[in-house]
Amino acid sequence: MRQKLANKLLPRAATRRLSRDVTSQEEVTSRFDEFASSGPLHILVNNAGVSYIGSLENTTEADFERIFQVNVKGFYNCMYASAARMRANGGGVILNMDSIGDLPVFPTALLIR
Repeated sequence: MRQKLANKLLPRAATRRLSRDVTSQEEVTSRFDEFASSGPLHILVNNAGVSYIGSLENTTEADFERIFQVNVKGFYNCMYASAARMRANGGGVILNMDSIGDLPVFPTALLIR
């Protein structure tokens, strides 16, 4: 369904989805190298993320590290792999999307009760 919508909105543009580990700069860069063979890169939509529901007391360091690795480092890795390519193509757009995880929907997420 997403591909159909993308094709309708951007009929002449090719869209690709990154389905690798965004926490690995090597994997992300490798995937962008694959994308380069199909044409220039003009738009990056950063839309990966994980969340954790719980209180501060029951959030382990590993849980927090996973959130940081995906939600911060993953965005950085994708921007890192795409920015120079966009510049070489005359420019582009990077859209970093947030989630609803920071809204009051999850009032106990990482909070001290």
